[in-house]
Amino acid sequence: MSDFRNFFRQHLEDCKIPSNASSAETLKLWKSLYNVLLPNIPKQLFRYRSINEYSLADLKNGTISVCHANQFPDKYDSYVFIDSNRVQKELENGIKNIFKNIIYAHFHGMPIIKDDQMVVEIRQYKENGYTDEQITEILLGSVNYSKKIYEIKKQLKNKEPHFRNPHNSAKIACFTESVISKFMWDHYAKGYTGFALEYDFRTIKESNYNNHTIELFPVIYSEEKLDVTEEEEIIYFHDYINRNMLDISILELLNKLYPINQLYWFKSYLYKDKNEYEHEFEWRLLSYDLDDENDYAEIPDNNSLKAIYYGPDIATEDKEMLHDIALKKELKEYDVNLDNDSRKYSLKIVPFR
Repeated sequence: MSDFRNFFRQHLEDCKIPSNASSAETLKLWKSLYNVLLPNIPKQLFRYRSINEYSLADLKNGTISVCHANQFPDKYDSYVFIDSNRVQKELENGIKNIFKNIIYAHFHGMPIIKDDQMVVEIRQYKENGYTDEQITEILLGSVNYSKKIYEIKKQLKNKEPHFRNPHNSAKIACFTESVISKFMWDHYAKGYTGFALEYDFRTIKESNYNNHTIELFPVIYSEEKLDVTEEEEIIYFHDYINRNMLDISILELLNKLYPINQLYWFKSYLYKDKNEYEHEFEWRLLSYDLDDENDYAEIPDNNSLKAIYYGPDIATEDKEMLHDIALKKELKEYDVNLDNDSRKYSLKIVPFR
């Protein structure tokens, strides 16, 4: 699986789905990603749970609980790197470029400036022999763009990346490829006293490539944070134009010159510290519901739940309670025990009772 993760990482970083792509091209690009991803989704993915009202409600109701990344204890979870100095520089270059395109378009039969006074000024400059570059500098000076861009740079330095912010971000559920990880039982199932659930997510897309509200991806283990400076440059550029240049019908031109990579909203949740977490073999279910900014939510498991595994130290009453639920849901049941038949530090799985 490590070879697949490396291959998937390379494909994900090479693949871009621009916001100005046609529906047919967008579908083609998503399919190229799924062609790599879907055949490699493990038959079994596991989620370790402690005994609490939320894990029991998920099990009873056929749901999967998801939460925003800011609820995870790791402060670097979904934390990306943004070079604020470069963002400022590229914003300045981008705004100059967009102004030059506006001036060119206006004098070549594609008027997109709605401010009559600005149109008069540009014509006067043209008649007096000013170049497009000179006119651009004059217009930029009139909108005080340098001060506004510097304010953006300060905002970037002082805010936490928006992928850890509930606004416009995905909620996450975490799974792993192994049900016999001693670390995972200890860390995520309250010291072996909890349980683990087995899911089969291989049919998660079911050929519906146009709906991206639910996606499943492997975590990419890296020694460095994901650098999203290029994506953030474009996003801040769109935001700046929309906020400060309302007198110009520029959306189509902006999206043509500076499209946003739609995969950005998915890959930014997938990078984790290799040295700390590589042993977890994690996969992430990303759920997008932009109307719900609560930190926690539940989504249907769509009958993907297949089995339950009881921890070595689970309390008898908890085990009986889970067993009753498993019977009603027709789940397979297993005990996870310490291996006393060998000298290895390992766990073994045996059928329940």
